[in-house]
Formats: sequence, structure tokens, C-alpha cells
Amino acid sequence: MIRKYTKDEAFKEFKKLIKKNNKTEAIKIGKVLLKKQVNLEVLNLLTELYIDLNQVDQGIKFYEEVDNLFDENIDIKKNLIKLKNNHIKDYEYVELKINEILTKNPEDLETINTKLELQRITNKNHDAIKYINKIKKNKKIKLNFNTYSIIGTIYHELNLFDDAKKNYQLSIKLGNKNSNVYTNIALIYQSLGDLKKSKENYIKALKINKTNKEAFRSLAFINGISSKNKITQNIENLIANNKINKDLHEYAFGLSKIYDTENDFKKASKFLKVANRSKFINFNSEIPKEIRLIRSIKKIYVNDNYKSITNTKNIKMKPIFIIGMPRTGSTLLEQILTMHSSIKGYGELKYLERATQQEVKKSNIKSVLISSYKDIWPKIGENYINQIKNSFGESKYFIDKMPYNFLNIGIIQRALPQSKIIHIYRNKNDNLLSLYQQRFDEGNAYTHDIESLKTYYNEYTELMDFWNLEYKKDIYKISYESIIHEFNHTISKLTEWLEINYTKEMEDFHLNKKSTNTASNAQVRMKLNTKGIDKYKNYIKYLPELFN
Repeated sequence: MIRKYTKDEAFKEFKKLIKKNNKTEAIKIGKVLLKKQVNLEVLNLLTELYIDLNQVDQGIKFYEEVDNLFDENIDIKKNLIKLKNNHIKDYEYVELKINEILTKNPEDLETINTKLELQRITNKNHDAIKYINKIKKNKKIKLNFNTYSIIGTIYHELNLFDDAKKNYQLSIKLGNKNSNVYTNIALIYQSLGDLKKSKENYIKALKINKTNKEAFRSLAFINGISSKNKITQNIENLIANNKINKDLHEYAFGLSKIYDTENDFKKASKFLKVANRSKFINFNSEIPKEIRLIRSIKKIYVNDNYKSITNTKNIKMKPIFIIGMPRTGSTLLEQILTMHSSIKGYGELKYLERATQQEVKKSNIKSVLISSYKDIWPKIGENYINQIKNSFGESKYFIDKMPYNFLNIGIIQRALPQSKIIHIYRNKNDNLLSLYQQRFDEGNAYTHDIESLKTYYNEYTELMDFWNLEYKKDIYKISYESIIHEFNHTISKLTEWLEINYTKEMEDFHLNKKSTNTASNAQVRMKLNTKGIDKYKNYIKYLPELFN
């Protein structure tokens, strides 16, 4: 059929078929056109056709053929990257094609941006910093606002806030009109405790885009917007009229927080249910995995008579693990302890889990048998400490406050026996409410379904009972309520157990300049208060199923 067309006629027919939504026939003509000569418009349109028809694999196979025919053409490689990166997530292949393009044209800015973004999403931020320094030295490369935005995000994720802000601002200066860049600046100020500047930038973001979900939700969580605000009313109307489907939970969590702040607990509960129902639909398949995981831990270590031997290579650095359920006050405790000059706080780290997985893989053993392999423990401990050194340098005491390390107490006891473990907990009902109110960035799927939340909490309690029987003298228990009501006594007792001096500066934890990236980063900038104690009583009437 195509043979009767001239090249120009075939191109017109190709576009005509797209307009008529006859995508399958359009692909046939587009493939013939590209095999004869690479036309960028045809190439880009054909990519969209493959995506629309969910034929990404077929598209990749065809483009690889064309890539062999026209190896010098970087546009083919860019479309291969688009299909592999966005739809197949084959990052090794994408990196290969990126390097092919940059070998031919080191100044190709679109590919430079793709490389930086790839390094970011594959957690190669330190490699990205080296590459950033390299491209900034090349005067032939004129970075655009997109480049500076990606660079800003890379620095942001490394908590290099000054560099992040500088690059975000360069992105704005060069014409970035995306409201997310202001949201990112606001997040930096929020992490640093400058809530005034944080609010200013969230508001700038919302002026550009009135439905910027992260700006709206974050502004609500730092009490920077009211229910009377036109933006709030608009979002509430959109939800009422079923006009928001994608990311509904983001807006609903924001509305719930606004009404919670205004003590309208009926409306706060209403939007909490909407938010969690929306999130649950997307993540309900994750819940059984989370519950199976916590149930499996005890089986690994029960009847295990292993006695830990101190790993002398690691003894100079002493981790302080703050463990327990999320939303129990771990960020507050970290802020208090890091007022001591010899203690560094590194937030919620996934390093222990990563070190364990890496060493289990190297040892070629099944993780369920890990407690039987004594040789693996020093390796895990050394791997963990090396990750800390590489990321933060050396310090005698440092805090890892990943709450879910309560799952890993068996590993900590064996791999890092010089560690101190602090188990922080709070009133069960307040904890359940706080978890149900929280929009988590990742994981924690169980928190979005009330029955699953209660089941997980009970499993956590049983596991901690098990650990306390095994290692009672090695786990220090501290309640959130005792910190609030008896600060000096509670913290001085804790510091005595940690074998450090109690200092007067700890009482001024709210002045701590340390950045925090958790949901509690606004609360820990305030002096001690009882707002979070017995808060569940405001919700018993509207969420009785959560507390019974």
C-alpha cells in the first residue's frame, strides 16, 4: 500500500492517519519513512504512537534496527532513551545510550540533563556532583533552567541546602515558570526551621499553580493556610464535585490538617477518610508484604544462642539507634541529643538494611538462615560503618533514627554490638491517630487502612516484647509523654545510660540548626507542649473504629 506514495505523500498520509486516530496504520507508514530517512517529527510522533498503543517493546525493537542503520543520528538514541527510561526502567541500557550520544556530542544539553536525572534517580548523586563540576568548566555548554533545576534537586537530596537554593534560584532567573521550583525552595527553608520563608515560597508556588498538591499540603502542615482561603475553598469544591482523581489523597490530607488546626475535627476526620481511602486503593497490595515481614522476623532469631563478639574495627564509632513505630517522637529525641557536641544526627537511614542485603548476597545464603552464619556479622557491621564514613565522615557517636530498625535489633546486636538502642514509644491511641493522619512519601501502606494499621501495631508490640526478653539490658525504653512532662529527669537518665553528660543546651533543642526532613520538622522547632498528648480524644466520636 505504501509503495504507491511518494515520500511527501507518505508523510502527509502518516499525519492524516494520526489525526483520524488510526494509530496502527500510522505506525506502519512511520516505520517505512524512518527506514528511508530520519525525520525528527516522524520520529517523535512515532514514539508517542508506540506509547499510546502500549507497544513500547515493539518500538524499542524497531528503533534498535534503525539505530544500526543510522548510528550517527543521536535523535534515534534519544527516543530509545525515552522509551527505556520512562517505560521499561532499564537504566543500564539508558546509561549506555546516553554515553553513546555524549561521545559524539559532549555539549548536547538535552542528554546532559537526562544523564544528571538518571544519576539522581539511581542514587549516584556523588557521581553527579563530579559530572556537574565537569560540565560547569566547559564554556561551550550553556546550561538552561532545566539543568539548574535538576542540579538543585541533586544538592537538595544530599542536604547541601545552600548549593541547592543557589541552583534553584538560577533556574528561576533563566525563566523556570514551574511552581515546583518554589516548592523545593520552601521545603529547604522548612527543613532548616525557617517557617516564615518556607510559607512565602509555598505561596509563590500556589500563585503560579493553584492546585500544586505538594505546596498546598505542605503549607497546610505548617499551618500556613486557612479554610477561608480561596485556594482551600477551590480545592474543597473540586473534591466535592469529583473533579480531582489523580493524587486526591495529597489534597485531602492537606484539608484534614487545616480543619484539625481549626479544631473542626468532624471535617478533619471526613477528609482523613477520603485521603486514606484514595491512598489505600493505590497501595493495598503492599500491606500483606509489610505484615508478613514483621511476622517473619521472630522466626529467624527464636531459639538462637549466638553471643555477639565486639568487632574491634568498628568500636571507635558508636551508633545510637532510635527505634519504634513512626510518629512517636524520634525526631524530637534526635534534636535533643544532637545538642550535645559529640553526637551527630543523620536522620532516617536505610544503610543497615542495605549493608545486610549486600553481605547476604555476597555470602550466597538465604536471609531466613542469617542468624546461623556467624561470619557474616562483622562484615555487615563494617559495611554499615563504611557507608556512614563515606556519607558523613567519622564521629564517635551518631544517631540513625530509622524507626523500622526495630525489625533489625537481632542484626544490630550481632553486627554492631557497641551500639546503643533507644526504643521510643507513646500512647497507643495517639500513635495510631498520628499514623493515620500522616501522608508518607513511600512505604507504610498499612497506615492507610484502619484494620491493617491496628494489626501491624499489635505485631510491632509482640516483636518488641520478644526483643525485650532477649536483650532487655541493651534496649533503653523511653516514652514521648515522659519527655514532655519530665524533661530534665527523663533526658538526664537517658544520657547517663548513653554514658555522656547531660547538658543545659539540650533544653533548647528547638534552637537546633540541624536540618530535619521528616514530617515532624515543623513541630521540633517549637518549645515543648502537650498538643500531641491525648489528641485522639478529639477523634473518638468520628473515628471510633480506629481506637476500639
